[in-house]
Parts: sequence; structure tokens; C-alpha cells
Amino acid sequence: MARKTEVLIIGAGILGCFAARALSRYKLDISVIEKEADVCTGISKANTGIIYQGYDQHHGSLKAELCKRASASFSALCAELDVAYKRTGLLMLSFGPNADKVLEKKIRNAESGAIPNVHLIGPQEIYSFEPSLRDGVTHALYAEDTYVVNPWDLGIAAFENAKANGTSFYLNEEVINIRKESDSFLIETNKQTFLAKRVLCCGGLKADMLWEMVCRPMIRLIPQAADYLVFDTYCGNLIHHVLSVEPEEKGDGITIVPTADGNLLLGPTRRDIIGEFDGSTALKGLSELKKKGKWLLPDLPLEQVIRSFAAARPNPFTLDKNGEITDKSLKDFVILEEDGFFDLIGVKTPGITCANELGLHLADKIIRSFERTPELKTDFVPTRKAIPKTSELLNKNPEALSLLSPEYLEIICRCKNVSKGEILEAIKRGAFTVDGIKRRTGAGMGRCQGGYCMEKILKLLSENLDTDIYQITKDGIGSEILKKP
Repeated sequence: MARKTEVLIIGAGILGCFAARALSRYKLDISVIEKEADVCTGISKANTGIIYQGYDQHHGSLKAELCKRASASFSALCAELDVAYKRTGLLMLSFGPNADKVLEKKIRNAESGAIPNVHLIGPQEIYSFEPSLRDGVTHALYAEDTYVVNPWDLGIAAFENAKANGTSFYLNEEVINIRKESDSFLIETNKQTFLAKRVLCCGGLKADMLWEMVCRPMIRLIPQAADYLVFDTYCGNLIHHVLSVEPEEKGDGITIVPTADGNLLLGPTRRDIIGEFDGSTALKGLSELKKKGKWLLPDLPLEQVIRSFAAARPNPFTLDKNGEITDKSLKDFVILEEDGFFDLIGVKTPGITCANELGLHLADKIIRSFERTPELKTDFVPTRKAIPKTSELLNKNPEALSLLSPEYLEIICRCKNVSKGEILEAIKRGAFTVDGIKRRTGAGMGRCQGGYCMEKILKLLSENLDTDIYQITKDGIGSEILKKP
């Protein structure tokens, strides 16, 4: 028998979680299905964690509108969801007259869109901000209200808040088929069947295929891979602003981010994907990042790289009347809609910036599609508390730390000072893999990349989930860490 729900969301990435949170304000039965073992594990990680102001978005586009709104409300959103962030500002650097002209154009675009605190500055001010920069900077676009955030912190916060407000989440559930039945949709997964009045697809790289299960083909996604380098927190104070370069000639620049967690992040590169993306990095891309990073910051210590990773991002292209891919790449957010089936397709930068605003926008569309408008809840709770961090409390509020359980004084991850109490709380909130712990607490993200703490985390997961330690995975079925003798 099919499980009935009023709204089914396919995909529990950051967009699906924020859409669920927005819809959970209403008296609706909402279900979210995710094919992976945890939330926010797909293209949600394919970003630099930058919250942009929208100065380079096309005036009048949905991206521009939502980006402007999102930037203005971001600090309030983080206060509601108890998410840490930094207001770093962004310097888009130029090194010659051609790049200067591009920056001036972006400044004019910001002015026409009434985006505040975006202006052009000269070398003297630039080097007073960032003395580690190489010589030769001519100008910079200075976007003062640029923020950085840990994307997992933001997405998981939305997930927890949506769940607390009644949304049901189903993990390890992959869609096999969707078909329209009268005024509803029948969605078959690898585990069960759902019957939903409305469907919202936030399916990432598979969003086009899911759409084509029930509707005529309109857009095809051509994924690109991106490579990233993560530097130890030792380098965290080398720069203070997000740095990007507007190339003097055609080609890609570079972005360097002082992250919300105190690391430096370089990336992304762009490369085509041949065949199925397996998450592997490309040596050429990593070498390119190191070369460009050292070019921009001569004192950048390349020996402090502690991790590299790759992710895939969707690029949407329109189809012609024969169903063939055109060369028209879509620049704005695209929301396909047909008879109660909604598809958020091909969302990339600034997807994380606009995640909350896109969720609200989609929720409004879905609510207006019902013949009878669902009522708002009177007991909706917009706030959520993060897991207390021992590392922060030790420095800022030792009295509050003393009020927590003794497990918060037992350090499991020495690199990031993550305590046993944090790990136990993460398990209580739904983590059941080693990477699930990492995403929620930061354990294993330090210099030794889990070399010291992984064994302890495995034991805690096994004991508290009452699961054989040999069945505990890194990040879902097929990634078991220990081999049974």
C-alpha cells in the first residue's frame, strides 16, 4: 500500500531541506526522500560557502532578486538556526585595464540593482587590507557584506528545523519511477511507494531525468566537475577577505576563501566529466590551484594542504523541438512546473546564498497550486539550537561548559577539539556514519584527517547505535571501514 503524503520532496540537499522548512510552516503532511545515507551529501558540497550580494547577477532575474534578499536577511537566518558565519567581505581583484573595465561594469550593475556597500577601491586600500597579496593589483571590487559559512552547518540546520516541525525524512530511498494518477503522483522507490498530491524535485544532477519520468523533456543537465584544496587552520590568518581574481584575458580566475572554520579553501576549477562522476580529483586541476594560489599569495605554504576533494555541479541547457541539446546554457534559476510537479533544475552558484529564499519561493508556488490554501501553523518554531562546541565554550564561556554533561570535557578529535559529548549529540540527532559525525561536529576535518579519532568514533557509533562495528560505514552502504576477520 502506498504511503500517502500531501507534498513529497525528492532530494534532501540544502535546497530540499530549506524547501521542507518553508513548507513546514503550513498544516501539511510533508515527506522528503533522499537516495544517499545522509542529508546534504550531493552537490550541496560543491561550493565555497560564500554568501554573495548579487552584484554580478543580471538585473531583473530571479537570481538577482533572491540573492539581494538572501544577503540582506542572512545574519537573521543564522540567528534563527544558530549557525556560525563570518562577515569577511569580498575583494575581486584586477591586474590591468581589461579587468578594470569588467569591475566597473559590475559596480554599475550593483548600483542599478540598489545593492549596498559595493564599490571600487585602489591599491593603497587593497594592500592595507591584504598585505600578503602579490604586487601589481590595480583595483578591486569591494563587496563589504559578503559572508562565509560552512555549507553543511547551514543545510543540516534546515534539516533539523524542518524535522522538528513535523517533516518526515526517508534516507537511502532512490526514485525508481514516477507516474501521474488522476490528481496525484505515484512515486516508487527502492523501498516503498508514495502517493503525493504535489511533488517538488530538488534532485541535483538527476533533476532532468526525474522531470522526464512524468513530463516532456525541456532541459538537459551537463555536469561539470570542480576540484578544491583545503589548507590547515595554520594558514587561516594569511588573508581576511574572500579573494577572487577577474582575469585580464579570457579564462578562469581563482577564489581563495578564509572559511568559517578557520581554514583556507582554494577552488573551484572547472572540468568536463567523461562518463559517471566518481568523486575523484584531477591532478591537473589540483596543480592549477596550487600554481594560481602561489601566484596570488607568494607566501602561501603549499605544504599545509590537508585535503583535496572534487564535486560535480549541474549546467542546464535547453532542448530544441527534436529533443536535442542546444548550445544555450541557462544562466537564471529554472523552476519547471506542470500539473502539480515542480522541478528546481540546474541550480549552481549562488545556490547556497539563495537556499532559504528559494525554499520560500518554491513553498509559495506549491501552496498557491492547491485549490484550498493550506493553513499556517500556529505552533511553527523557526529556531533551532546547534550542538554545543567544546572548543568555543572553552575560550568564550567556560561556565556554560561546566553545565553540560561530563562527556563534553572528554576530547575525541584533538585537531578540532571535538568532544565525546558533541559526537553523542550528533548521533542522537541522526548521524550514523563516520562522515555524518564529521559533517555535524567537524571531527576528522583537522590536520590528521581522522587518523587519531576515527577508531574512537567507530566505537561510539557501534555502541550507541547497537550495531556491529564492522557494519559502520564511512558514508553509506558499500563504504564499510573495517573488514571482518
